[in-house]
Amino acid sequence: MSLLGISLYPHLQSEAVMKQQLDLAVTLGYSQVYTTVQSPQAWSAPNQLKAPFQWLISECRKMGLTLHVDINRRIMDQLHAEPNDLSPFVHLGIRIVRLDFGFEEDHERVAQMTCNEDGVLIEDNASMQAEPINRIKAIQRHGNLENYVAVHNFFPHPDTGMSFIDTYKNAKLFKACGIRTGVFINSLDADNLLFAYGHGLCTVENHRYKPAYLSAGELTATGMFDYIFFGDGNPSRTEMEQVQEIVHNHCVYVPVYFNSSLDTDLRQKLLNIVLKSRSDQPEFILRATQTRGLGSVCAQPVSDRDKLCITLDNELSGKYEGELQIALKSMPGVEYTNVIGQVDMLAENLISLIRYGKVAFRLVEAEKIQNATVAQHEN
Repeated sequence: MSLLGISLYPHLQSEAVMKQQLDLAVTLGYSQVYTTVQSPQAWSAPNQLKAPFQWLISECRKMGLTLHVDINRRIMDQLHAEPNDLSPFVHLGIRIVRLDFGFEEDHERVAQMTCNEDGVLIEDNASMQAEPINRIKAIQRHGNLENYVAVHNFFPHPDTGMSFIDTYKNAKLFKACGIRTGVFINSLDADNLLFAYGHGLCTVENHRYKPAYLSAGELTATGMFDYIFFGDGNPSRTEMEQVQEIVHNHCVYVPVYFNSSLDTDLRQKLLNIVLKSRSDQPEFILRATQTRGLGSVCAQPVSDRDKLCITLDNELSGKYEGELQIALKSMPGVEYTNVIGQVDMLAENLISLIRYGKVAFRLVEAEKIQNATVAQHEN
């Protein structure tokens, strides 16, 4: 199960706002916090953080939250820290340093840092290396993989995020070598703190305008990420709750639009049941047999099965009656199957990831889950 995290920015947020987010995080089972000290606004002296940053470090320690602190090579030099001596970070209360700019090709130096005797965990920027395998080999040779984590970057500037497939491939490489991995998702409800023209702080560009529950669902379905952070500093409670439910239950939400003619009782049963696709994956459809026997399904006039439409086998299909299917391509209608709705097109990638029985899923009504987020944000 992935560990969940939030991000806080003491140079841009008040102590009251940060305290509220920390309390909410603890309440919902989040255990990780990300921040950055790269900004000059973080420092009152070369070796002393300003009060808001000291407060955040202290508060996370008191609340049992793990704090990940983003640095660059300049900060290392500023603190006179060395690869074999990271005690200046320990003196500041920092136990996890995340390496940003300045460490991209310095593989031996990073390997040496993973062997530090100060108890500092080294968290690498998994997005910045042209050939991640060279970093991994250096640490395997001269470093300590147990003291090394690889977390992808986030991208405040629109259009600059990574592709989903590149993010997945990078994570798969690190995971194959026994290295923990992480990633950032964005909030549609949060303020743009780091870039006025931005829209969320996420790793994957395709997640920038998606609801957080869909982004988290896609990442959870891969099974590749040990940490999932909100990159934005103030996601809404509803977003955090939805992500928490998905990750902790390992059950993703598939947003759908049901036909108005669908029987109300049957609709509710479909919304309440946990589904899983069959492992003997058909080429053209996703099959969820858990819905067989939920109730009688009378035959309806034949309708074309458009891509991502939802169908139920009807009474003409015999033992298959009630089986739920999702079309993976557009196909002609058949008399033994009723078209009952449509998956939201934003979930197309998620559908491809839940095939072969990889992860459980539930149907959620797209309008209601979207309205719940909007209502909470307005309050």
